[in-house]
Amino acid sequence: MRPSRSLLLLAVAAVFLGCAPPPLGDASASGATTDEGSDSKSDLGIRILFPQTRDDVVICPTTVIAVAIDELELTDYNEHAENEAGHGHWHLFDSSEYVGAFIETWGVVTLEHDGGAPEARILTASLAENDHTALSKESTVEILIGTEGCIGGDPAAEAPNDTGDTGDTG
Repeated sequence: MRPSRSLLLLAVAAVFLGCAPPPLGDASASGATTDEGSDSKSDLGIRILFPQTRDDVVICPTTVIAVAIDELELTDYNEHAENEAGHGHWHLFDSSEYVGAFIETWGVVTLEHDGGAPEARILTASLAENDHTALSKESTVEILIGTEGCIGGDPAAEAPNDTGDTGDTG
C-alpha cells in the first residue's frame, strides 16, 4: 500500500521542521468532530487528521496542520476568485481567531503562545468557496499548545511563510 500524497507532504514538512512525522493514527479516532452541515453536496466534508485530541500530547506552537477533504477540489483562490461548483479551499481558526486559508491538505502555522504552561485550544478547519464564502462543513479538534516536550514542529520556530495576513501556505 502506497502512502497518500498528503502523508508524504506531511512527512517532508516534518523533516523541514527538524522532527519526526507526527502520529496521524485513525482520523475517526482523532477526537476531531465534523459538522455535517446542509450544503447541497452531501458527501462534501473535511476532517482534521493532525493534530489530534490527546490529553497526554502537547503540540508545538509552530506545527503542521493536516486535513482530509471529500468532494472538493482545492483551488488557488488568488488565481480563480470566482466560485465554481466543487472547487474551493479551507480556513483554519484557533478558537474563533482566523489563522489562514489553505489550498493544500496541509500547512505549517504558528499559533500564539506565550511560552508558559500548555494551553487548551480549539482548532476549527472549515471549507470555503473561492470568494471565501464559508461552506457549512467544518471539523473541530481540542488540543494542548505548549513548548515543553511538544510534537509536530519546532517550539521556537515561526512558519516559513508566516506573513501575518492570509496564512496562505498552499
